[in-house]
Amino acid sequence: MIKIKISNSDILVLFNGSVEFDTDFLIQITRIFPLLNHEGRLLLRYDRSAKLDKMVLAYIYNICTFIKNKYAIPIFLSKDFYYESMGTVTNHTGEEYKQIEFKDNKIPKNKDIEHYRLQGDKQFNKVVDDLITLITKTNMIYNLDKVQLFLKTTIGEIFSNAFIHNDINEYYYFKYISDNLDNSKYLFVNIIDYGNTIPKNVQRFLDDKIIKEKTYIEWATKNGNTTRLGSGGYGLPTLLSYIREANGNLTILSGNELFSMESGIIHYNSQIEGVFPGTAICFKVKLYDFENFFDYNESENIISTRRISLNDL
Repeated sequence: MIKIKISNSDILVLFNGSVEFDTDFLIQITRIFPLLNHEGRLLLRYDRSAKLDKMVLAYIYNICTFIKNKYAIPIFLSKDFYYESMGTVTNHTGEEYKQIEFKDNKIPKNKDIEHYRLQGDKQFNKVVDDLITLITKTNMIYNLDKVQLFLKTTIGEIFSNAFIHNDINEYYYFKYISDNLDNSKYLFVNIIDYGNTIPKNVQRFLDDKIIKEKTYIEWATKNGNTTRLGSGGYGLPTLLSYIREANGNLTILSGNELFSMESGIIHYNSQIEGVFPGTAICFKVKLYDFENFFDYNESENIISTRRISLNDL
């Protein structure tokens, strides 16, 4: 649970109980941003019952990084909160990015979440190459070259959008690989920029015309819809298609809208209580998925999957 209130002119954020990274957490944490023009400090605390997962700690770290850069607001974390955050998240610049080294086709273990501050339109190239290598080396792929090109163009477009739309001269990336009790591994990828939101961008592009979709994010995820000329139709629509085929999860938070897809089921929320001053995209896909083959469907320009059969062995 997250409680946010004004206390003696300070913004107090209190965490208690178990706080998981989910849409409820994202909705709750956006309530901080409308209060940032308030005079006083930002105080983050949690009681002894609080248990925050790593992704939650990484998002809080990211939000504090933005607030520190954008606003002249002192930020104070309780001692336990500070040490747990610093013990989970390490901060780097884009120039410090180190590519993943595979040994015997195994992912190197890293307990930390590496948080990167990226600048310009070049620093994300190594990140994208790493993500494509990570996904394709740990899955069964047909037409490897075409699948790699599709993923590189799609994921690269998401990073490119973050570079274009941020207004603080940096955007952010962090990933997390979870180890589950059943030995399955999942990759969480997070791309965040603070600046022009999807709703405002689409409204401006369409000159405030009324849309038939429930939200502006829904419009942005439909095939053929783009506000960028020359994008080739890649970006959110093709990312959504890939995540659906991979049976993964996708979350998009932008302005006062929230989109989520889990196991193919899509939810839209057009009026969340707070406002996220930018766009945060998180997707989750399984690594070492040995039940499915991934292939490139050239006629539809999508990634397709099919179950592995005995004929494949």
